[in-house]
Amino acid sequence: MINYQRIVCATDFSPASELAVSGADDLAKRLGATLHLVHVVQDPLQEPWSAEGFAMNISELVNEWVSEAERQLNGLAAKCTSTTVTACRVGRPVQQILDYVGEVKGDLLVVGSHGHGFVAHMLLGSVAERLVRQAPCPVLTVRGLSRREHGSETALSAAGRA
Repeated sequence: MINYQRIVCATDFSPASELAVSGADDLAKRLGATLHLVHVVQDPLQEPWSAEGFAMNISELVNEWVSEAERQLNGLAAKCTSTTVTACRVGRPVQQILDYVGEVKGDLLVVGSHGHGFVAHMLLGSVAERLVRQAPCPVLTVRGLSRREHGSETALSAAGRA
C-alpha cells in the first residue's frame, strides 16, 4: 500500500476547490498525513494585460492579494480536522504548485477541476490537466458540480429542509 504522509491540496477558493479541500482533509485525517493547503496568487507582471501599464503600485496590489489569500487559507485550515500547513505563493499557478510539491516532498496532490466545456478548455487551458501531466506524484482530481448539477442539488437541499 502507498503510504501518503504529505498531501498537498491546491486551492483557488472556488466551489470545486472547496470540495477538493474537504476530500483531502478527510483523506489526510484517515491516513494520519499532514495536509498542505497551497494557493497561488498570479503575478500581474506575467499577465498579457500587464503591458498596458498601471497607475498603481504593483507590489502593493500583490501584497493585498497575498494578504487576502492567506486570510482565506487560514479560514480553510481552521475548518480542517487533520494537521494542516498553509502556503501562499506568487507566480504562475502550475509551476508554483509543482515547486511546492517538490519542496515538501508531497506524496499526493489533490486539485479541484471546474469541468469547463471543451471551448473554455481550449481557450484557457486546464491547470488540473497540466498538473496531472507534470506532477512528480499521483494527482487526485475532484470534479466540481456543473451549473445544472449545482442547481438541482440546491433544489434538493431546499426540498429536504421543507
